[in-house]
Amino acid sequence: MKEQRPPIPDPIAREVRQRCGFGCVVCGCPIYDYEHMLEWSKVKRHVASEITLLCPTHHRAKTARRLPSFIVEEANKNPFNYRKGLSTPDILYYSGNSAIVKMGDSSFYLNDVGLGGHMIPLMVKQFPVIEVNLKDQHFFVNMNLLDERNNVILIIKNNVMQYSVGIWDIEYIGRRLIIRQRQRAIFVDIEFEIPNIINFKRGKFYFNGNSFKITNEGLIVNDLITLSRVTMSDIHVGICL
Repeated sequence: MKEQRPPIPDPIAREVRQRCGFGCVVCGCPIYDYEHMLEWSKVKRHVASEITLLCPTHHRAKTARRLPSFIVEEANKNPFNYRKGLSTPDILYYSGNSAIVKMGDSSFYLNDVGLGGHMIPLMVKQFPVIEVNLKDQHFFVNMNLLDERNNVILIIKNNVMQYSVGIWDIEYIGRRLIIRQRQRAIFVDIEFEIPNIINFKRGKFYFNGNSFKITNEGLIVNDLITLSRVTMSDIHVGICL
């Protein structure tokens, strides 16, 4: 009977993610596996300094011995994403003739009835913070989320997503992206519900001095105004500051 490997404890997994730049150390891909460089079958232990991140392609190559261990070890010392400052681009496979953007308990709907569609659920000082476009069964999302110092943390351009690696923690598992500024301080928690829903579950992000806090109870703007159960359909601009 094959021996059951215990899961990597959360603090160790987080330390590995932070050290590796939240992506494959070889190519920066944000989809990755935890790889024991000394081989689990030999050491049977979880030690952060002995674990790295590899994308499925490079993980398979190392397992098949097409990728030499010394190359992985060198990349582990100087991870790809830290050389770039941003994660390697990842594509979001949205499509169709309808779009839904959820922010807490509020929802914004857009439908393409043949002429295309354009919606800005959140605009600040004439800048589209969150934007979606529909045309010919294509769904494109654009997004710019900043921290309180106006540093770009998450950017999406026509479904191509990148995030800053200079932050405390990032988890991208399945369709869900969680970015944390520090322990128990979530910057944003998004589920990309392919093919047509963008679901902001919680978080607090900023844009040019304005703050937006998303909770189950509503969207709180600048810690002053609470918008709850807002529903808008086929509008050009939703929330505008």
